[in-house]
Amino acid sequence: MNIKNQEIFSEVYSVLDMLGNDFIKKVPTKIYKIIEDNRLKSYTPVYTFDTDLKKQNIKKESIAMIALLHLYFWCDSDLEKNKLENIFKDNEKKYKAMMEEKNDISNFITKNVDKPNKTQTIETSLTEIKKETFFNKIINFLKKFF
Repeated sequence: MNIKNQEIFSEVYSVLDMLGNDFIKKVPTKIYKIIEDNRLKSYTPVYTFDTDLKKQNIKKESIAMIALLHLYFWCDSDLEKNKLENIFKDNEKKYKAMMEEKNDISNFITKNVDKPNKTQTIETSLTEIKKETFFNKIINFLKKFF
């Protein structure tokens, strides 16, 4: 298992530790054992109730795992579970819409083609083309001999 995944398990383990035994008891023993066994033992973040988890530098994946634990094991009623599921569905729709907009080729074209890059300079200059008349050709030819 890679270090990032181990760090995620460590963060979830630390949040569970912060929440206390009442929350840990609601999580099935097998799942808690997986979290405990796969965490990075040398990484033990400490979280507090005073500050939002996002401001405490917790990974998004850890928050997602905690949200799933909340959905499946900590919701006390079906109403609470339905509300949480609706929030997840709305977030998923918003994420998909954002990704579609980000990957839409027409947006790419309008953002990148219509607006020239500031570092790019486009030079358009006309060069003067002098067409030599017949009379000038003769004079220039004769000048070569003198």
